[in-house]
Amino acid sequence: LVHFGIREYFDIVVGSELDGRRVHKEEVVAEVLSQLAARGESDPDKMVMIGDRSFDVEGAKAIGAHCIAVSYGYAQPGELENAGAEIIVRDVEGLRSVLLGGTQAGSSTQAGRDTQAGNSAATGSNTLSERYRGSAAKTKTKSGQFWSAVGTSALAMFAYYVISLLISSVILTAVSVVYAIGLQELEGSSYNFWLNVASALSTFGAFIICYGIWHKKIQFHSTKEIDKLSIVPMVILAAAIAIGMNGVLTLTELYRFSPTFQRVSEMQFDTPVWLGIISYGILAPLGEEIVFRGVVYGQLRKVLKVPYAVVLSGLAFGLFHGNLVQAVYATVIGCLLALVYEWYGTIAAPMLFHSVSNLFVYVMLELLPFGGVFLSVPSCVLFLVLSAGSLFLLWMLQGKTALRQKG
Repeated sequence: LVHFGIREYFDIVVGSELDGRRVHKEEVVAEVLSQLAARGESDPDKMVMIGDRSFDVEGAKAIGAHCIAVSYGYAQPGELENAGAEIIVRDVEGLRSVLLGGTQAGSSTQAGRDTQAGNSAATGSNTLSERYRGSAAKTKTKSGQFWSAVGTSALAMFAYYVISLLISSVILTAVSVVYAIGLQELEGSSYNFWLNVASALSTFGAFIICYGIWHKKIQFHSTKEIDKLSIVPMVILAAAIAIGMNGVLTLTELYRFSPTFQRVSEMQFDTPVWLGIISYGILAPLGEEIVFRGVVYGQLRKVLKVPYAVVLSGLAFGLFHGNLVQAVYATVIGCLLALVYEWYGTIAAPMLFHSVSNLFVYVMLELLPFGGVFLSVPSCVLFLVLSAGSLFLLWMLQGKTALRQKG
């Protein structure tokens, strides 16, 4: 700023420090608020964050301030829209029109989540300015965005459940017709086999349909710099937390209070190895991540701070499983999956995490003859400590990567 002779136009200058302080954008914005508070000017509702990256949008959300994103910076295609920017402008004249009103020739704006894309400043700048600067409109927009996010999330979960149920019912009915007897009259292993086949095919079908409906809302290509070394602690965390949580649930005998889980567990593990690997290691991560991280967390992330979005999406994932044991397990795993999605910025990351967790439990606990040793108290403690260490290391690596990217 000093070099280019524009420092005089800034009252406060705040950024990330080389010693690691204020790594996240919300921390930078919070420091600005702190300094403004000393001047009696710290009302977020009267502030606007202008930025060209998703970090800027997230920082504004964290303090409850308005945000205008500019698309003439360093953002990747779709980055600002996915971050939930209120308004996106294409040039400086468009920015001026949104902030101050007017109909400057040649300027143009494109809308974010609460305006129609493609509006030009010449035809809509006054409307945008009034809408943006009106607190009543802002409150309405934020409320509408929240309930829209909740509605989309609920619809995605409902669709995934209903589609899976319908496909599974059709398959099991067809099997009953072929055998010319009721499905439950089959012997135990055959009965469980067909239940698992139906589950696998219904999961695949639900994945295809939900992907077709909501793929535009999901981040497939990361806009963040990824430290490849961080994949190691991420994979270790996925395996360790899966075994650790299974140990906790077994040692506390929580399964005694959930007959539903006992039936589900018996069915899931009474299946051929090849089918178990396909179902638990491939299909389940694909289907559930598209819905619960891609849609549910993605939508909640646009209207809530990261911790709240992580917890609520994790709870939704846990409750969706329909029994006490899996609800506890899936809630913890679901929160970690949301964090992984947040840190890596691509749905491929939680898919990998989910696959590793499922396969590690399936192989170590069910296929190996000594799998029971992993459910002892020492083993449980070991894996939980390993999980905590891996999570901390992953957090540190991602923090350093974010600092480099913002710098």
